[in-house]
Formats: sequence, structure tokens, C-alpha cells
Amino acid sequence: NRKEWEELSRGVPVPKSQQLPSFFDEAPKQCGEAPSQLSVTTAPKFSAPTTSCRSLPTKSWICTTHVGSLPRPADGNVDDLTKVLQQQQAAAVDIVNDGEWARDNYIADVIDRIEGLRGGSDEQSATSSTACCQKHAMPTAADMHDVPDYNKRFTGGNGLITLNPKRTATSGLACVSELKYVPADIPSLKPFLDALDKAGKSPSDAFYSVPSPGTLALFCENLYFKSHTAYVNALGKALRQEYQRIAATGLQLQVDCPDLAMGRHTRWSSLSDEEFVEVAKANIAALNEAVADVPVEQVRVHVCWGNYAGPHHKDMPA
Repeated sequence: NRKEWEELSRGVPVPKSQQLPSFFDEAPKQCGEAPSQLSVTTAPKFSAPTTSCRSLPTKSWICTTHVGSLPRPADGNVDDLTKVLQQQQAAAVDIVNDGEWARDNYIADVIDRIEGLRGGSDEQSATSSTACCQKHAMPTAADMHDVPDYNKRFTGGNGLITLNPKRTATSGLACVSELKYVPADIPSLKPFLDALDKAGKSPSDAFYSVPSPGTLALFCENLYFKSHTAYVNALGKALRQEYQRIAATGLQLQVDCPDLAMGRHTRWSSLSDEEFVEVAKANIAALNEAVADVPVEQVRVHVCWGNYAGPHHKDMPA
């Protein structure tokens, strides 16, 4: 987008010599007329393995997967998980999930099972006598400060962060007391397992996404602990039981860690790189403690810089 490019250049117009046709308005002139008939080469046909791709010889099949949230159905029916499994299998995805259809987001669900965290389900927030009375600002993506014209298209929040600094999104997610895991039903787990069984898929060929301790610290304001390290360690101890319960089903446990990448230019954007590395080290130590009881072959980690539509010029290098 031309306006965004000029903003990142501090108002300097993009020189004509640097304007690629595919970026701006001359692109149609470069296309020419489409041929009346295209020559199509027939792709070779492959047969997907009938057993787990991970049990096959290394060179016979490449296991495919994705990172979690999938588009919701147009009809709004998120209860039929067989549909999302069929869509993944039709696309030759080997290691599947429930598309996170049954969850608004993967943060709110687990908060309902950790005493001391508030802001999960509406019912929990409304009935808690210790719930935080005031909402606080969601972390703002630092790169969006540099594109004031572009960021006007956003009303404020995108997921759990703010994209328009002048329209700060607010959240009630917060830690307000000591943390304690309270075992309870994981609502979306059994329906997913039932759908896998119906589809003839083994739980070992499916994954379930969960937030890392550092990710909860990223999105849940710390209003109780005196230090970040103490807070994230307490989160790790609480999540350890959640991870155990999910892994016991045979599912692969995917730990989502935007705290290790997106956290740099959102929650911890005011820190120096060196200071942020110390935060990351604390987050990783807490994560290692949390997954200690899960077999290593069942753990996968997703590190994310944020999937929002921004310039991302302040992303920390990998």
C-alpha cells in the first residue's frame, strides 16, 4: 500500500524508479492479454498413507500440519467438528486439529481453570468477588505507531492486542491473587476426541493448542506478583496440570509462544533487546517446568510475531 510505504519513509514519496508494477497502479499494463487456452500439465497423483505418516519410513511421506486456528464455517455451525477434520484431510493435512472452532480464543478457555486469573468466560468474570474492577489497555503493537494513516482503518483491538494507538482496546484479563489450577472439564477436548474417532484418526495424529506460561503473562496483566519471573513461574506450575491432562489423551500438545516474538514489540516494547532476552529466558524456564511431565515426542512449539496486518518492521529477529 503506497500510503503505508510513504509513512515508513517518514513522508518521503516512493521514487518512481523503486515503484514495482506489482505494488502500484501500473500493474494492469504489465499483464497483457490472457492466452485463449492455457497449457496445463497434469500433476502426478499421490495416495496419502493409510497409517500414521510419522510411522512410515522417513523418505516415503512428508508429514504436513498447520499452526491452529482455521476459518469458521459460513453458516456459523462450529459444533460439527467432523467438517473441519474432513477439510484438513481433503487438503492432505496429516497432523490435524479442531481448527479451534469451539473456542473464542485459546486464552479465555484455560483462564477459567486457573484460580487467581480473571477475565475468562463472562460468567466467571461476573461472579468473581475478586475480579478486577477496571479494564486495562491491551498491549499495542509498536510498529503501528509509525503508520498513523494506515492504522486508522482499525477500530482498536485485533485479537488481544491494540492496532490503533488512538483507539486503545481494553481487556479484563488480569492476575489478581495467588494462582492455583482447579481441575475441571476442558469443554472442547472430548468433542474433538470423539470427532477424531469418528474420522478414524488417532489422537497421536492430531494436536491441541495451549498458551505458554509467558503467553498468559503477555495477555493477562500482572496485578499481584512483585516480579515478572515470580508471575510466569506461578503460571508454569498452574499450566503443568493442564498440559498433563491434554497429553494423557494421546494428542500432541502444541504450545503457542507469541511471548517469545510478538511480545517484544507489544507487552515488552519499552525494554531494550537485552532486557527482553531476560524476560524470554524466564518464560522458557517456566515453559520447561510446565511440560516436564509430557513426553518430548508429544510436544510442539509455535513461535509467532503476530498475524495482524501491519508493517512488522519492529519484529525482533529470530
